[in-house]
Amino acid sequence: MTETAVAEISADSWVHEQEGLDDADKQTLSKYDTPGDAIKASAHATRKFAEYDEQIKNSVNWPDDKTSVEDRAAFDTKMHTYRGVPEKAEGYEFDRSTIPEHIAYDQELEDGLRQLSVDKKISKSVASDIHGFYTKAMLARHEAIEKVAKENEEALKESWGGQAEFDKKVGKEGEKNLGTIKAGLLQLSAELGLDYKDKAENPQSHLIDDLEFVHKNGSVGNSAYLARALDHLLTFKFAEGTTLTGETITAKQETGGKFGTKEFYDKVDAGGKE
Repeated sequence: MTETAVAEISADSWVHEQEGLDDADKQTLSKYDTPGDAIKASAHATRKFAEYDEQIKNSVNWPDDKTSVEDRAAFDTKMHTYRGVPEKAEGYEFDRSTIPEHIAYDQELEDGLRQLSVDKKISKSVASDIHGFYTKAMLARHEAIEKVAKENEEALKESWGGQAEFDKKVGKEGEKNLGTIKAGLLQLSAELGLDYKDKAENPQSHLIDDLEFVHKNGSVGNSAYLARALDHLLTFKFAEGTTLTGETITAKQETGGKFGTKEFYDKVDAGGKE
């Protein structure tokens, strides 16, 4: 490839007398014989550009007050297609690749986002950005919760004397044993009418839900102090053989079941007193 040679400007050209012109400007204007010719050419170019802009403007039939409902709908359809708005909620594409497998995905929220996006005519790219923003915020929040939960678990283990006692009280991962705290709360929930069953017919407790037992192994989420309080109450205040103030009494087996069994809450009667 060869460069086009720059034409030399005549030494007597009028452009040399013009101040504020660089070499490129002088080269462009040197083809005109006089300043008047250059001004006329500039006016002509400006007018042509204006006419071109008007042509572009008029090439799109923008709706106005006189546009019929049908024509307006047709225009909107074209604009939605141009902007990348799917016709159906299923047309949106959301990336789940950054979400770890152990974190439950909120399908209901995604379905809601899809429906809202198609209703509000949100483009695929914008909807994807919204989903990405939510996913990033959700993962950051989950990471923070896990960090707090882990710190509190370690504090409880230290407070209770080690891993074995921790597993005994809050349950051990991979085993059906709920741990004394959750087992006691499930029984108390049954007594108070706050129990229910999940989809797999496993017993659950609204008390446990409200107290934020969030880990699958039964660990206490972000409330280590509450875990200690529950353990103390279930062990010393509500257990067989004690009063509500913790004083030792004699309880008969036939009138009150052993702590950790359903009969304990079904027949609470220690020494003739509830």
